[in-house]
Amino acid sequence: MENANPTQPLDMDYDDLWSNGSDTLVRWDGLSNTHVTSIPALTAATGQQSHGISAAPVFTAPSTADFTPSPSSPLIDRGIYIPGINDGFSGQAPDIGAVESQ
Repeated sequence: MENANPTQPLDMDYDDLWSNGSDTLVRWDGLSNTHVTSIPALTAATGQQSHGISAAPVFTAPSTADFTPSPSSPLIDRGIYIPGINDGFSGQAPDIGAVESQ
């Protein structure tokens, strides 16, 4: 992820920011070190993602565009309930991402 304009309002939390192979998780202009390498470092530097995770998402079948979290996915029940947006979730909390597992 990259935030090239930190003067604009931004509120991020309960997301999965994961990178496969890069030392930089987030590039954030305006910081003394613009290359942030972890969620705790991002939270400390910006206050963002205090409930975020950084884990391989483990989808059901991404090769066929099925981005439903698989039963072993770390995305399961890690989101936050937003009334009118993710009503009808299964489990103890919404899953992180666009598709809710069943």
